[in-house]
Amino acid sequence: VFLHSEMHPASVRFCRQVLSSREVVRYINENVIFWARGIASPEGYRAQRLLGVTTYPFVALITSPPGRSDGVTLSEYNSGAGDFLQWLQTMSARFGTTLTRRRLHVEERDEARQLREQQDREYHETLEADRRKEQAAKEAAEQAAEEERLKREAEEEEQRKRAELVERRESKRKALAEEPERGPGV
Repeated sequence: VFLHSEMHPASVRFCRQVLSSREVVRYINENVIFWARGIASPEGYRAQRLLGVTTYPFVALITSPPGRSDGVTLSEYNSGAGDFLQWLQTMSARFGTTLTRRRLHVEERDEARQLREQQDREYHETLEADRRKEQAAKEAAEQAAEEERLKREAEEEEQRKRAELVERRESKRKALAEEPERGPGV
């Protein structure tokens, strides 16, 4: 964390001489997460109040999660780029194992979260596939029932037509007069 105030000449000098050093910039980019704010910004003001900063430039190497104060090294820095880089390297080495352990913990937590998300996604995909299968089976059963109903109705219609035909034939047969007996001329 770097807090500065443009009202303090040492802050301006620190930015020009220390933070513009290639070695410092390279080390910061490769080894730390660098957060810098002026105290005139809302975030910078909140950080100033939280950390109790009164002198600038202010540099803090924070190695613990927010809300805890262990592993915090504070420095009100007025030295040159070489001294600052040495201080930063020393503090990083001192807290390196802590930082590595925390980074691994964060990575494990992220991996566990990603695994849970993947498992949840697969679970929901399985549920959706099961729902589609059930829907397809239901539709197939409904279609089979409809086909069976239509077949039954067609058979019933066929039986009705046959019965009607038999009835008409019987009715016509009854309407006919009896055959005359065999005899001459018949």
